[in-house]
Amino acid sequence: MNLLREYIRELLIESIIGDYQVFVDGVNARVMLGAEEVGILETEIDGDKLQVQYAEVDEAHQGRGLGSAMYDELEKQTGMKLVHGDISQSPGALRLWRKRLGESDQWMLDYYIDGLYATPGKIEDRLGLPYGSENYTDEQVIQIAREDLGL
Repeated sequence: MNLLREYIRELLIESIIGDYQVFVDGVNARVMLGAEEVGILETEIDGDKLQVQYAEVDEAHQGRGLGSAMYDELEKQTGMKLVHGDISQSPGALRLWRKRLGESDQWMLDYYIDGLYATPGKIEDRLGLPYGSENYTDEQVIQIAREDLGL
């Protein structure tokens, strides 16, 4: 019985980050600040892995490692490796996965550029061009991506 209590206490300590607490519920996780939910991670089982379907940390709480903490705790609790879904439109997700996978800034930039090209009207909106005009250069798209990713 004492070993079980010690194990539970260790899990609780490992799931606390400053004033935040990470909770795992099946194949999903969330970060709480007191009674307020400030982060969520939803996944689906994909063979022997968990594919991330949705993840978000409230803007006011970003940059504190909370997303990584949810990912790490979910992997630890389930014993399953997380893999990303479509992250090409999310600078935050790209930064997190770049770090988790040990990838380069170029990897992140390439993913984001692919997402810009794949989203109709996105580039035109950013450049103030009429929808469908395609009157832009690859260099302009790279500049948009660099700005969005903070590179």
